[in-house]
Amino acid sequence: RGFLSDNVVNLSVAISGLLILGIGVVLAFQAYTSYLSAERLRDATGAINDFQFAAIHQARERGLSSAALGGHVSEPLLSELEKQREQGDANWLRAQASTENVATSQLSTVMGQLDRAVTARNRLKEARRRVDRSIDETSRSIELDEWFETSTEAISRGSAVASRLWVALEAPSEEAHLNAMVRESVGRIGEQAGQVRAILSYYAARQEPLPPQWRRFVETNQREIGRLLEELELARQALDGDPLSVGHLDAMEMAITEHFLDDLEAMMAGADTGDYPMDGMTWYESATEAIDAAVVDTSRFLADRSRQQADATVRRHVSAFGTYLLFALAASFLAVRSLRQVRKRADEVFISKELAETTLHSIGDAVITTDRKGRVQYLNPTGEHLTGWSTEQARGRPAQEVFRVENTRHASMVDPIGTCLREETVVGLTSGHVLIQRDGQRIGIEDSAAPIRDRNANVVGCVVVFYDTGKVGGSDHLLSYHATRDTLTGLINRREFERQLEGLLDEARVQGTQHVLAYIDLDQFKVVNDTCGHSAGDRMLRQITFLLRKRVRGSDTLARLGGDEFALLLRNCSADQAQAILENLRRTVREFRFSWEGRVYETSMTTGAVAISAASPSTAVLLSEADAACHVAKNQGRNRIQFYSPDDAELSRQQGEMNWVSEITDALREKRFELFCQKLMPLREDLPGSLEVLVRLRDRDGNLIPPMAFIPAAERYNLMTDIDRWIIRAACERLAQVNDGTDGPRLHINLSGLSLSDPRLPGFIRKQTQQYGISPAQLCFEITETAAVASIDTALELIEPMIEEGFSFALDDFGTGLSSLTYLKSMPVQQIKVDGAFVRNMISDDVDRVMIESVVSIARALGITVTAEFVENAETLDALRSMGVDYAQGFHVGRPEPLASCPDLMADAANEDAV
Repeated sequence: RGFLSDNVVNLSVAISGLLILGIGVVLAFQAYTSYLSAERLRDATGAINDFQFAAIHQARERGLSSAALGGHVSEPLLSELEKQREQGDANWLRAQASTENVATSQLSTVMGQLDRAVTARNRLKEARRRVDRSIDETSRSIELDEWFETSTEAISRGSAVASRLWVALEAPSEEAHLNAMVRESVGRIGEQAGQVRAILSYYAARQEPLPPQWRRFVETNQREIGRLLEELELARQALDGDPLSVGHLDAMEMAITEHFLDDLEAMMAGADTGDYPMDGMTWYESATEAIDAAVVDTSRFLADRSRQQADATVRRHVSAFGTYLLFALAASFLAVRSLRQVRKRADEVFISKELAETTLHSIGDAVITTDRKGRVQYLNPTGEHLTGWSTEQARGRPAQEVFRVENTRHASMVDPIGTCLREETVVGLTSGHVLIQRDGQRIGIEDSAAPIRDRNANVVGCVVVFYDTGKVGGSDHLLSYHATRDTLTGLINRREFERQLEGLLDEARVQGTQHVLAYIDLDQFKVVNDTCGHSAGDRMLRQITFLLRKRVRGSDTLARLGGDEFALLLRNCSADQAQAILENLRRTVREFRFSWEGRVYETSMTTGAVAISAASPSTAVLLSEADAACHVAKNQGRNRIQFYSPDDAELSRQQGEMNWVSEITDALREKRFELFCQKLMPLREDLPGSLEVLVRLRDRDGNLIPPMAFIPAAERYNLMTDIDRWIIRAACERLAQVNDGTDGPRLHINLSGLSLSDPRLPGFIRKQTQQYGISPAQLCFEITETAAVASIDTALELIEPMIEEGFSFALDDFGTGLSSLTYLKSMPVQQIKVDGAFVRNMISDDVDRVMIESVVSIARALGITVTAEFVENAETLDALRSMGVDYAQGFHVGRPEPLASCPDLMADAANEDAV
């Protein structure tokens, strides 16, 4: 309470600062996210502009090529045609690059449209070559119908990409939406007019009548242009507050109606006879002049307006992000400064408390403290020994029950604690008093009792200090001795050992001497401790300590670090000398026999050692290296000595895995695991889509760690069950967010071999599905073939009841085991996933292809669906579909994406049509 009252201002400021920091960070993150979206929108706007101008140049190319095919070939026409192709191609390539940059791995529908547009562009390039051959009159390689269809499709596909890109990214303002709508209508007017321009350029060049089907086509486009002009009239009314935009729309309408449509009427008047008022090139130039004045100028203005809006949005979000970031940094500085003050005072309190507790534990006098009512709160080790009560047993009991004192020689005060609390003064016993221990034995004592007061001088308890008068002459009162010693064995404790290790390291650095640190672990101690009790374990430790002490050199230091862990400092000792000393200790412990209540126990010791030299980085590293060496020795069979070497691959792996154990444990506690997902694409129309759930670990620097970096360590140190449970819980939570539990996507969740043998796992899964309202049909658990076959009975006990409840199971990595087909009949799985090693090379390897076909045939007979992993190209996908494989998974189908940020992907998976 005193600590809180002293720090109330600093704590209040710190808490306020942290709250402000949290708000600032959230706002900064939102601003940063908005900035990224605005950047992407700006890039998309540039791509849309390039698509639109690419369409304009391609439309001109379409008209010029049509006139040339009609027979109007001249040097100016060919020069202009080449220019339009170059400009159109440049716009297209910029648009394609920008789209790929914006939409990669995020907007799959846009990328699908872009792929179709690229295909159309390739057909256009081939059609161009045929147009050029036809113009050279070497051969009639292409007719108007085919050229018109191919060039128009290329324009249409590019416009579709631009439209899909704009819809997918979502404009941030109503003004931007209106601008996009106007641009689309203007572009469509230009395209309709461009199509008419191309058709009439061809037939005017040939001076031939316009065929009936093309007349209907031209008249349809003429009506469509009129309709689009009416739509723009509504947009013009919405833009009344923007005179500049309204002016461009008015100029566009005038150019179309008074120039283009009038000329079109004149050309159509001669279309029946072929007596056109203008030849093909004259009509092309006239129509282009009108379209440029109407469409191109307006499109360029609207494109500039879109770019300006996007730039303004980016600048606004950058400014907001900077402001919020400064806001968060200021709050962080305020919170850190206040917390430092609190930490400083807390450290002072902790140091005082630690010093007091260390002193009480270390002194040879017995100490008992009570509360204001005389109830025992604490006994130090000497107090426990003299009274016969442990702190746990005595806490809360009346002091007179634990500290029973009497004097048979004369009547005197025998309740020093009660007297101290009543009179609030220091009380001392007269000589001749004895303490009655818990077991009834009596020992002579001398003591004193003093009140404990709070900061306001109020008595809040009592402390009594006493000692055994029969042992006054001993060394039990040497505080410095007991503060550095282990009370059970008399060896130095961990704190003193680390201090001496630090001294040896300093000596090695200054004088160039070499020493050795050895970490010793008793192999059978836990058996004795658990079987015979702690009293037997304590006696065994004391006896082994006696043996070890006798066989180390006088200059060496032996310490007990805790439990059955010892450490040894070998001063001025080479590695060979240390090996001989440690080998002697190992034999001594191995030959030792511990006897307890008629039974004899053997033991041994496992040792990890490391040299202490001037190159040693720190005491912490030395202890870690010795510990790692000890773990390697344990893994190799125990009862052995392992010296640390940085070049030892096993030691490096051991240290790496031990580091991962801590990292995985911390990540689970700090919720730093993240779920990703990868699509399983159905290859038949009657199959639903699915997603496989994958896990990643984000380190403290924000980097994503792939699973194979930490899964081996998790499996080795029995942490995979915890990870599997976290994945199941998080996946169910995510499912609950995106569907009602019955109509959403199906998730595939991998189960490790450890989880497969966990009898409590089915109950855990049921609890999660009930808590989040998830239908069992939405969960499919994937188990590796190796794990299932290794413990098939356990696997069946898990799988069969859960299948009856509606869950499904898949056998992963199928085909890698020796008895895959044999065990398949006995495993009640609904799906098998062919190992990617067969799928990856199936196009070039006939054996792999035949094996997959065999698996599909057997699966069909058993009513099991088949999934192929590692599908990395379209050729493999087509081959799998022809073989009857049900699902495909791999980078060609879809790369892993964060599960939390892909609701569209989850929705697509739930409603996926077969591809």
